[in-house]
Amino acid sequence: MSYRIRFGKISLLLFLGLLTFFYIITTTLSDVYYVITNPVVGFSPGYSSEINKVIVKKIVPNGPADRAGLRPGDILLRLDDQNIDHENFSGDEIQNIKIGDTVHISILRGDIVRHISFRVQRHLIVYTKTVLLQLLPGLVFCYALCLIGMFVFLKQIQQPIAHIFYLMQLAWAVAMMHFVFSLGNPNSIFPDWTGWLIRPSLPLAAGLMLHFYLIFPAPKNLFKKFSAPILFAAYSPAIILILSQVYFITDTPFAIARENQVWMLSLIPVFTAAIITLLHSIWKAPTPYARRQAQIVTLGTLVGLGVPASCLFLLQTYYLPLYLLTIIWPLSLAYAIVKHRFMNINVIIRRGVAYAIMSGFVIAAYFILVVGIGQVFVILAGTQSQLVTIVATLLIALAFNPVRQRVKGFIDKRFYPAKYNYRESLRTFSHQLVSIIDLQKLLNLLMDFLSKNIGISPIVLIWHNPQDQTYFIRDAVGLTFQFSETLPDDSFIISQLAETKQLADLTALRRKDANFAVGEFEFWQILQAEIVLPLHSRKGLVGALVLGPKNEKDPYYDDDIELLEMLSDQIQIAVENALLTDDLREQDRLRKELEVARRIQLSLLPQNAPQIEGLDISGISIPAMEVGGDYYDYLSFDNGRFGIVIADVSGKGTSAALYMSQLKGMLKALARHNHSLSHIVNELNFLTYKSLDAKAFITLMLASFDTHRRVIHLVRAGHLPLLHFSAKDKKTTIITPAGIGVGLDSGGIFHEEIEEIKLKFAAGDTFVFSTDGITEADNGENEEFDFSSVQKLLENETFSSARVCRDKIIKAVRIFSRNGAQKDDMTLVVVRISD
Repeated sequence: MSYRIRFGKISLLLFLGLLTFFYIITTTLSDVYYVITNPVVGFSPGYSSEINKVIVKKIVPNGPADRAGLRPGDILLRLDDQNIDHENFSGDEIQNIKIGDTVHISILRGDIVRHISFRVQRHLIVYTKTVLLQLLPGLVFCYALCLIGMFVFLKQIQQPIAHIFYLMQLAWAVAMMHFVFSLGNPNSIFPDWTGWLIRPSLPLAAGLMLHFYLIFPAPKNLFKKFSAPILFAAYSPAIILILSQVYFITDTPFAIARENQVWMLSLIPVFTAAIITLLHSIWKAPTPYARRQAQIVTLGTLVGLGVPASCLFLLQTYYLPLYLLTIIWPLSLAYAIVKHRFMNINVIIRRGVAYAIMSGFVIAAYFILVVGIGQVFVILAGTQSQLVTIVATLLIALAFNPVRQRVKGFIDKRFYPAKYNYRESLRTFSHQLVSIIDLQKLLNLLMDFLSKNIGISPIVLIWHNPQDQTYFIRDAVGLTFQFSETLPDDSFIISQLAETKQLADLTALRRKDANFAVGEFEFWQILQAEIVLPLHSRKGLVGALVLGPKNEKDPYYDDDIELLEMLSDQIQIAVENALLTDDLREQDRLRKELEVARRIQLSLLPQNAPQIEGLDISGISIPAMEVGGDYYDYLSFDNGRFGIVIADVSGKGTSAALYMSQLKGMLKALARHNHSLSHIVNELNFLTYKSLDAKAFITLMLASFDTHRRVIHLVRAGHLPLLHFSAKDKKTTIITPAGIGVGLDSGGIFHEEIEEIKLKFAAGDTFVFSTDGITEADNGENEEFDFSSVQKLLENETFSSARVCRDKIIKAVRIFSRNGAQKDDMTLVVVRISD
């Protein structure tokens, strides 16, 4: 499904993203400035009406005053050179103290007057634990959400679901920065009215989360029916808060803005509903890929948001290490995107970006570890010496440097996503190669693949001209000028390609001062050549792909070379097949093509009837021409069940045979896993949808026989119904489960339509699987040999075996059609339940 991009909406969304970045960056800088410049005396004075004195009200744990011995309840007598009297003491004296000042205090504790002195410290030194466990996780959480949201939005800019995801990320980033992670700088640079815009962000974030999970990975049925009331309920907490602020400013009796419980209690059900909806996505996922995505996101949401939120709501406070859990949510989203194509994003991430992100996490963790252990060491040593702090930090950094290198190496090896994306891209490209036998289409597809998936430009195709023994430019992508020079077939690079049949890295050859002729060196230089990929056939080197630099101006890394080498073998086969097809066209194209396809098709069909205890089976496929589109096969499942598949591939000729080959391989692989039949055909549809031509599709029926329980499971993907003859009732039933053809839909509709049914059978029962070549055979008088003819045959005659039944049905079709020319493929599989 495609969507028209509305530039007004896109511009507004981008503007909101910029505002969010500005708010988070500004709040971050404000908090950093605050912890660096704010002095901490470490105690707060207050007036005691009981004794009519100024006393110490609060003490900052492990602060300067605490370490100096000041205690809550001490009566303040003198501060520096000023006597303290409750009538003239305002507290401004403490506010004016600066970092590094020495404070002299006289107190009365019991009957003893004590004199205490200490130095005022920075907020960062006193609250190191808070900075490390609150501010730093907050920065990772908020910036990661913004980057992930922007990345998904830009990659899926035309998809409404990406817009909701993007807004959800922005709302959570703003809400968590404001309500959770900010250190609360009292000197905020934002005016008071901005709080009106920020306070609704938390309930709005929960509403957007529920909205997103209702439509991910596919819209829920309940949401389709009641979308308006559900969305109103999702966004009602934000609406309540906005209205309460309006009431508050008008100073009405309904001024409830300061009552957080009102919107907290409305927020909790929305957040809970979002989690339940996400769990439903796991249960009802249309494919294993979607289920895995939902599982990762669910785990990240529960641990990263659910656990901290529960502690906040239930305990009304935060235990500082819980802030670290919040990082799990953006990490789970990033992992799902990189490893499991979350939101259908299948891109090759630039190595520099991936490396920077992963290295950033390593450096942040390393910094927290070193500084944290350093602070513990200083506290245990009982000293405030800056020299001791510096020496301790350096020693710990040196001790943990090998650990950092190992962790960084592990991340580079385990989480660098290029290989995964290359492998997925190669799998998709391989499926496309199967159906292309036209040389020019193949070359265009290859150039397009390299340009889009690796970002190479220019890409030039040079081709051999046997008349003058040169290579000329046949096609080019990204070349902005005309270049008509040719290259002799005995040149250095061409000779190397012909001899080694391996790609040539021109950057490496230049460094080795290879023996380039002057003209050849200029030829490659003008084409900006860095890699040359050979194209071979049985006749030798027929051409080469000249690859220029990557768009990011990065060098070709090992992953790039590995992908190109993996492509090389498949390309050689594809080019060989394409060239062979051209030769067949020039000679006796049709005959040879059909002969090749016929051999392929015959090799796909079972050669012998299987010997299964309790079942008598016989199948046959009779193509109308040399090559047909019908297919049947026998499958073995892990749980001991025996399977039968019968299919009809749209079209005829080689492409149909190749599709059948692909279908056979995938079914054999899927049957090895103990999945339900509906699961298998859903996965089959997912795998084949993009590899089929736009007008191609496959109808099939898949059945599994459990001879121990006497049960057959059945799914039908747009195929003809199944005939079931009951020996007990002497009656034939037409079984027609719901379902559409494979390849007609990308997955959503197919998943909803497919139906798996279960039937009991008994000894003597007969099942008939067929294609339309049987039921649509005509007698030349516009009459067809339909299901009723087969039903009568099953009910009126007795068959000693499945083979006899099969042959009598075929014979009846021949008699009905008066032995006329067969117009369509006839495929029939008969299964008779043994006594």
